[in-house]
Amino acid sequence: MRTEEQKKKYKEILKKKKKLRKKERNKRYNQYNARQQQMPQNKTKKQRKREAEEKWEIKMSNRREIEDYLYEGDFLLRKNHYKAALGQYIEAHRSTSKGRYASYERFN
Repeated sequence: MRTEEQKKKYKEILKKKKKLRKKERNKRYNQYNARQQQMPQNKTKKQRKREAEEKWEIKMSNRREIEDYLYEGDFLLRKNHYKAALGQYIEAHRSTSKGRYASYERFN
């Protein structure tokens, strides 16, 4: 059996160990929470849908612009004509501030 002094020492050691464990656990939790805050928040379904719609609108407006340009130039919309005209369109508007698909009306 342990003496009273040994029991006291043992209890003190247990307390110290418990404090250390608690400190380490809190440190781990804090690291985890810091990582979670740095991660980008997941977007909601509505946000993802809205972004997809905006991208689609931009894509379709670019396509409409090109087709307007092609019809104005009186091209047949066969594949090779389309590609040739598309190349001409891009070359004509490459150096504009708005980029490759700048609006055609701006230049008339």
